[in-house]
Amino acid sequence: MSDQPFVESDLDTQVGREQPPASENRRARPSHRPRARRKARMLALETLYETDLARHHPGEILKRRSAELTPDEDWTDYARELLAGVLEHRRELDDIIRARASAFPVEQMAAIDRNILRLGLYESVYRRDTVPLRAAISEAVELAKLYGGDSSARFVNGVLGQAVEQLLGDETDHSESKTVNGEER
Repeated sequence: MSDQPFVESDLDTQVGREQPPASENRRARPSHRPRARRKARMLALETLYETDLARHHPGEILKRRSAELTPDEDWTDYARELLAGVLEHRRELDDIIRARASAFPVEQMAAIDRNILRLGLYESVYRRDTVPLRAAISEAVELAKLYGGDSSARFVNGVLGQAVEQLLGDETDHSESKTVNGEER
């Protein structure tokens, strides 16, 4: 990464926020939200990956990738939020990864796995109010299946599972419990 500080406003100034025509407005169709979020995660991951390897400015990458994909505003905004959050908390996220995957130095880890872990941890730790814990981990594992090597999904699942369990402790048990007929399961 460059030594220049990154701020979310850098992304805002470089990525347009045009409204899609009303007929294409995904907000009117709540069933698209999970698909939109997956696309946003993919866009954020691709941006993080290129930023990590090529050291290009994340706002420029996001702008270019957004133009290539012609996404709707919903998932461009979410991709921007994820990207800004991961970049803002990158040091803390890398420290968590180092502690949970000590046999695999973060700097020597496959760049795609490293960025999937950062993204999954960011959603698991910093976005718990809007992203269910299981969804954050499952989505990271799905990204690992799509973008990573043969063992990436198992690796990502193991590191994220261990990190979340140790970081959040008992919170994970309570936040993920289900109620059936008035009883917790």
